[in-house]
Amino acid sequence: SLVRDARIPASSHLSKVLHAELQRLERMVLTPHPVRRHPAGTFEHALRQARAQRGGAIIAEYKQGSPSLGPFALGTSLESQLAAYKEGGAACLSILAEPAFFLGSAEDVGAAGAFALPRLYKGFVISEAHLDEAASCGAEAVLLIARVLKGHTAAFAEAARARGLEPLVELHDLTEVGFAQAASASLVGINARDLATF
Repeated sequence: SLVRDARIPASSHLSKVLHAELQRLERMVLTPHPVRRHPAGTFEHALRQARAQRGGAIIAEYKQGSPSLGPFALGTSLESQLAAYKEGGAACLSILAEPAFFLGSAEDVGAAGAFALPRLYKGFVISEAHLDEAASCGAEAVLLIARVLKGHTAAFAEAARARGLEPLVELHDLTEVGFAQAASASLVGINARDLATF
């Protein structure tokens, strides 16, 4: 499988998250309905516009927990947190969708639409079902982690675009740059965190 091919040490936080997502995929039931299309490049445009107007652009993240810190913000109100981000000038929102370790949900991504800022579905995409979930909850963009997807990154980017999602390709080191290039990624994130320990 894709997770096995990624050759991520079994003891790492990343491996534990990915295996939890494999289990969630087995239970996932998506109700088919028309995908909401966004104007092409909505997420990227918001970042570029903020940079031009304010000299920089922030993607503000809503996250209630993590594998390394546990439930550090459990119960934080999505509404009040996102309202503060918007008032503070955030250009876009990043909403955690992974439930087991990051305490996120697709419902949170959908609810964030009330704030009229482009949303990144931040999960651990290892199946097109994740892309369907991201599209169905109205996200404008989706995170694709090259450390996980490797040579499949370009195919996932193409599948994301077919669903009206802008792929943001996350790189961890220079060996992964080619994956972003092959995916024709215009949005590239650099993760300076150790993906084994978070």
